[in-house]
Amino acid sequence: MLLTRLAIQRPLLVGLVSVALCVAGIVAGSRLPVDLNPQADLATITVLCVVPGASPTTIESLVAKPLEEALRPVPQLRHLGTISQDSALFAYAEFEIGSDSETALANCREALANARQEFPANMQDPLLAKLDINAQPVLFLGLAGDRELDELRALAKDVVEPRLRAVPGVTAVEVIGGERREVAVEVDRVKLLGSGLTLSRLTQIVQAANMNVPGGTLEEGDRARGVRLVGALASLDELRAVSLPPADDPRALIEGAMRPRPPHQPQRALRLGDIAGVRVRAVPEPVRVRLGGQPAVGLIVTKRGDGNTIRVARDATEAALSAPLPADVHIEVARDQAQTVSEALSDVTTSLVLGILLCAWVVGVFLRDRWATLIVVCTIPICLLGALAPMSWAGNTLNQMTLLGLALSIGILVDDSIVCIEAIIQRLRAGEPPAEAAFHGRNDIALADTSTTLIDFAVFIPVAVMAGTVGQFFRDFGFVIAVVAGLSLLAAYTVVPSLATLIYARRPPAAGALDDSPRMVRLQDTYARALEWALRHRRLTLGAGWAALAGAGLLAWAVLPIDLIPAADLGTLAINVEMPAGSSFEATESTVAEIERLLADIPELGTTFATIGRVEIGFGVVSRVGPRQAQLNISLLERPTPLDYLLLRAQKHRRRSDDDIAAEVRERLRAVPGATIHVIAVHGWGGSGAPVDFSLYGRDVDRLGAAGAEILARLDRLPSLLNPDLAWRLGEPV
Repeated sequence: MLLTRLAIQRPLLVGLVSVALCVAGIVAGSRLPVDLNPQADLATITVLCVVPGASPTTIESLVAKPLEEALRPVPQLRHLGTISQDSALFAYAEFEIGSDSETALANCREALANARQEFPANMQDPLLAKLDINAQPVLFLGLAGDRELDELRALAKDVVEPRLRAVPGVTAVEVIGGERREVAVEVDRVKLLGSGLTLSRLTQIVQAANMNVPGGTLEEGDRARGVRLVGALASLDELRAVSLPPADDPRALIEGAMRPRPPHQPQRALRLGDIAGVRVRAVPEPVRVRLGGQPAVGLIVTKRGDGNTIRVARDATEAALSAPLPADVHIEVARDQAQTVSEALSDVTTSLVLGILLCAWVVGVFLRDRWATLIVVCTIPICLLGALAPMSWAGNTLNQMTLLGLALSIGILVDDSIVCIEAIIQRLRAGEPPAEAAFHGRNDIALADTSTTLIDFAVFIPVAVMAGTVGQFFRDFGFVIAVVAGLSLLAAYTVVPSLATLIYARRPPAAGALDDSPRMVRLQDTYARALEWALRHRRLTLGAGWAALAGAGLLAWAVLPIDLIPAADLGTLAINVEMPAGSSFEATESTVAEIERLLADIPELGTTFATIGRVEIGFGVVSRVGPRQAQLNISLLERPTPLDYLLLRAQKHRRRSDDDIAAEVRERLRAVPGATIHVIAVHGWGGSGAPVDFSLYGRDVDRLGAAGAEILARLDRLPSLLNPDLAWRLGEPV
C-alpha cells in the first residue's frame, strides 16, 4: 500500500509524526479534567424548602401542594416527588431523557418565583440544584480552636471562605455550624402596653430607622451629585436612642394631653431603650458540626461539574491552609474527594501499567525475538498517548471508564502489531531484503488486519453514540477503544514496517523457523495434533464451544452481581442517625458523641466530620433536616496498592475493605439506645443514599403509613437487604 511504502521510504517522517502524536497526547492529557465518573446529565432537579418550626402536615399542605402545582406545567417534566418532613420539604423533578439540565433548572426557578406568593411568608428562599454526579463536594474542612463558636464562624466567613471562592473551578462554598451574632431587642411587655404601641408597629419603626435611602440626584450647574439619606444604625447606643412616636390610640393621646406636667419641664421623647433591652447575643446555627469529637465550624467546597477534582481539591486545600488565622485556630481537612478519586484511578492506572508489562512479556515469550518484541511494545505508548488528544477534543475526562477503555484496548492494539511483525519476519527468514519483506509482509495480512479493526469499530462505535442514561456512562468507554483501535491499525501500517526495516537491515534474523528449540517444537506439535483432531470432529468441536460459551454465560448471570457502575471502595463511611420525634439538638449531639466514643479504637478509621441538623444523601443534596437528624462522615485509611506491596510498605495501610469495617461499626452501634442508625459504606456515585427506592400512592395517609410499615417489616426479613427504611415519619409533638 502507498502508506506502507511511504513509511518504509521516510522513516524520519514516521518518527517525527509519532513523537508529535505522543507530545500532543501528553499536553492534552495534562489538561484533561480528572474525575471518578464520566460526565452525565441525569436531567433531575432537586428543591429544598425550609419553613422553621413547621410540622410535616403543615409542610405538605402549605408547601408541597403549591410547589407541585407550580412545577407541573414545566416542559418535559416526567416525574415529580416530594418528601415533607419537620421544618423542610425535599422535592425532586425528573425530566425526559435528553433534556438540558440548565434549561430545566431555569424553568423550575422561574416557576417557583412566579408562585412565591402561594408559599408561607416565613419560608426561606427555595434552594434549587441540578443533580450532577460530578458537581459534588470535593473538600470538607473543619475550623477549630480555643475560641467561641461565633468567633470561629466569623473567621470562616470573613477569612477562609473568600479565599476558597477565588479558587478556579469552585462553584460554591458553604459554611455550616458555629454560632452567629445578632442584635436582640428584648421588649418589656408592660412598658410596651404603656407606650400605646403594638409589637408589629414597633418592628416597623425599628426597620425604618435602620435604612439607607437613595435621594435622587442633585444638579448644581454643570455638575450632578447623588443624594443618599444615611440612616443605618452603627451601634447599639444608636439603636437604643431610636425615637418612638406617640401612640396611635386616640384614648392614649387624650390621656397624655390631660396628664399634668411639672412647669418648665420639656417633654422627653420616648426611646426604644426605655421599653426594651438591647444587646448582642450568639445564636446557634440550625446545623452543628463536630470535628474529631469537638465542636467546630465546617466548610464544604463544591466544584463545577466539568472541573478537575484533584486540581480543585488541591488548590482549595492550599488556599485554606495558607489563610491568615490566629495562632490558636487551625484548619483540618476532614474529607478530601481528591484522595478518593486518586486511589480509585490509581488502581486502574496500575492495571494499565501491569497490562503493558505483561503484554510485553507474553509477546517476548512467543515471538522469541527481542527486536520484534521492542517493535510491538513501541506501538503501545504511541497509540495510548495519541488517544488522549482526541479525548480532549471530544470533551472527555480522565475517569474510571476512559482508563478502563485504555487498559482493555492494549490487547487490541498489540494484535495488529503482532500479526504484522510476524508476517514480516517470515518474509525475512525466506531471504527477502528488509524493505521488501516489510512491504510484502504488511500486505499479506492487510485485508485480515483491516477487517479485524473494522469489526472493532462495528462493536464500539455504537457504544460511543449510545443514548440514554446508560449511554452517558459508556460513551467515553466506547469512544476511547474505537480511537485506540484506529491508531493501532495506523501504527501497523506505518510504525511497524518502518522500524522493522531500520532494525533488521542491520540485524537480520537467522534463516529457518521462527524458533526451533525443543520446547517450542513440542508446543507446535501438540497444537498441530489438537488442530487436526478439531478439524476431523468439526460438529463436536463447535458444539462443545457453543455449550461452553452458554454455560459460562449462565454461570455469570447467576453468580455475578448486576449494577450500573461497579461498587468501588472509596474509603468513606457514612453513619446516618435519627432520634425520636421531639429530640433536641443537645440530645442528638450527645448520641453522636457516644457513637464517636464507641468507634474511637477502630484502627482503620480516620477523621470524623459530624453534622447535627441535616443529612446528605450524595451529590451535595440535603435530604433531611431538623434537630433529631445527624450524619457522621468518616474517612478510612488508604488501601495498599500493588506498588505498596512491592515497596514493602503495605503494613501502613488498612487491610480490610470498607464493607468489612462497616459491618464491625454496625455491630458496635447496636448498643446505642433510642436512635435509628444506618451505617453505609459509600460506593460509586450514589453517596449515602439508597440505591433502590419505590413509592406508595393513595389518598389515605394513615393507610399508606400502615402499608409502608408492613412492607418494611417484610423487607427487613430479607437477608440480602441492608438498612431498609421508610420515608414516612411521625411529626414533632405539638
